[in-house]
Amino acid sequence: SRRVDALVLSSPALDAGLSAVQKVLLTVGPALAPNLPVANGLKPGWVCRDPAVVQAYIADPLVHDRITGRLAKFLIDAGRDVLAVASRWSVPTLLMWAGADRCV
Repeated sequence: SRRVDALVLSSPALDAGLSAVQKVLLTVGPALAPNLPVANGLKPGWVCRDPAVVQAYIADPLVHDRITGRLAKFLIDAGRDVLAVASRWSVPTLLMWAGADRCV
């Protein structure tokens, strides 16, 4: 395997900012119905500040608002795991954060 020389991370999903209720649902939901798609909670207005872009996003038939419990659990667990070991990273890392943007 090849050693990683450097990382560039663009708004990685390290903390989804879940509420207490969402955290409880995430512990139960994936165990009961891991492939059941549910609303992801992302609002179309978070995609862009340009109303025309938001409307195009809403009209796009390939865009959906669903996520499975299995995928949500994977994202939350992976973000937590990365944060837990980040202080031990020795690879140069450029972390770019979206600032005020809510969905990137």
